[in-house]
Amino acid sequence: INFENLASATAPAQRIFVTDQLPLTLDPRTVRIKEIGFKQQQIIVPDNQASYQARLQLGEDLNNLQVDVLAGLDLVNRRVFWSLQAIDPATGEEPLDPTLGLLPPNNSNRDGEGYVTFTIEPTAAQPTRTDLVNNATIVFDTNEAIITNTVSNLLDSGIPTSQLAPLPPTSTVPIFDLSWAGTDDATGSGLKGIDVLYSDDGSTYSPFVLNSQANNIEFAGKWGKLYRFHTRARDNAGNIEAAPIIPDATIQV
Repeated sequence: INFENLASATAPAQRIFVTDQLPLTLDPRTVRIKEIGFKQQQIIVPDNQASYQARLQLGEDLNNLQVDVLAGLDLVNRRVFWSLQAIDPATGEEPLDPTLGLLPPNNSNRDGEGYVTFTIEPTAAQPTRTDLVNNATIVFDTNEAIITNTVSNLLDSGIPTSQLAPLPPTSTVPIFDLSWAGTDDATGSGLKGIDVLYSDDGSTYSPFVLNSQANNIEFAGKWGKLYRFHTRARDNAGNIEAAPIIPDATIQV
């Protein structure tokens, strides 16, 4: 969610309040707060946090103010929120001087811009091509709310599949060809690529090919080794095929 104090503004924003009302297609329990930015400042929230609260010291470019940051989830009302409040370190309160704040009027350096980011998952059993529609509300100080543009994304809930072609049980040469095929559901985001992984003599699987657009490659093994292979498909929405319980192919050199 991006926001901006317009260049035509007469003062910096001392308080920024952002809310995102979550549609029923999204699961609020999966919200994770990620980053908060304003006036070239960047706050990276620790991983796997649904809330964040801190008082942080700012630099000379923001007149050595402090900022109270509060971000989190209102689960009852299905709402994500972020609050940024400028604090005068001398008083511990909001600055009385209206020329002091967190987000100055914008300029060529983009000092008047900021953003917040979060991740969320869809509710269970949403079919592919469910329309995920969302927007947010931004309030500077006591001004009227600004409604962002509405964003629409189609869900891809299908997992792509792939299969490595069978190999003979044994080979009398250490170099042999691997070939595979993969597919995504017809209404999904499309197949992005295939990973090929291998194990020798029972070791942990390691990647041999990552995100390949091809469907075959030559593998150079070693004498006496037992190799196991499987593929892993990825689609353009980030869905990744799980590893099979049984390898797609096994061969003894």
